[in-house]
Amino acid sequence: MKEIKIVVDRDSVAMGDDVFSHQVEIVIPVTCSIKELIDVAREKCPLASIRGGKATWFVYAGIVPGVNIAVLAQQWESPKFLIDQTMEVKELFVGIEKAVTFRYWCQASPNAVYDALKSKTELPDKYGRKNI
Repeated sequence: MKEIKIVVDRDSVAMGDDVFSHQVEIVIPVTCSIKELIDVAREKCPLASIRGGKATWFVYAGIVPGVNIAVLAQQWESPKFLIDQTMEVKELFVGIEKAVTFRYWCQASPNAVYDALKSKTELPDKYGRKNI
């Protein structure tokens, strides 16, 4: 196997954003790095830009709970990876569904989302509400 087919999808950010499916299939070499996978996935399944310029996304491989890969923020130039970004995709998709999903986490702090995913603790409230 020299190539791998991966289903890529993203959350909708508003009612009008879910009129058409965002799901696409990509075919990439099995030797692509995780960073290259994310780059291609974002190109083929663009993330919505949010008014105000602050949107937080995290991306995972497989089916929930899957493998958390990275956190992306509209205000960041590049993703913060939760796993080795140089790993080849053939290593990532051993024993899990060949799917990548971008989860929209509203305007929550991308650093807080990263910290929670890295430490495997509860994600911050996506709407910025404090627990009382």
